[in-house]
Amino acid sequence: MTFTKEEIEYILDSFVNSDIESVMSHFSDEAVLKDSHYPNVKMVGKDAIKEGLEWGFDRMKSLSFSILKFWSIENDVIIKVKTHHVFKGNNKVDIEQIFVFTFNSSRKIISLESYVPYRPNTLPGLIAHIEGLFRKK
Repeated sequence: MTFTKEEIEYILDSFVNSDIESVMSHFSDEAVLKDSHYPNVKMVGKDAIKEGLEWGFDRMKSLSFSILKFWSIENDVIIKVKTHHVFKGNNKVDIEQIFVFTFNSSRKIISLESYVPYRPNTLPGLIAHIEGLFRKK
């Protein structure tokens, strides 16, 4: 099974539109999302992922991703994107980022990992880090 760039753009569009129900429809029940921009860097299961994404969407004014490179190999997709996000308060993030998707046989995401060239050192990154300290168990 392979994926097209258009299929991945469709998934990214649900993120860009901050459409939580559409985003969640792409994840399997047992999915894992890893992203250093969130208080909980590793979110396991749909409930945790939804909670994390709602936290993120609540802080965003706008999101955009432009795919620069695309690879699809069996159940895995790797994309390099130009990310442009504007947070409430008008702080901006413009970076290149790597996303690694793994899909199950039903074409649902079982793993999504984000790789950035830094630990976010902007105010939103600091807030995520502080909130993550309070959420540790």
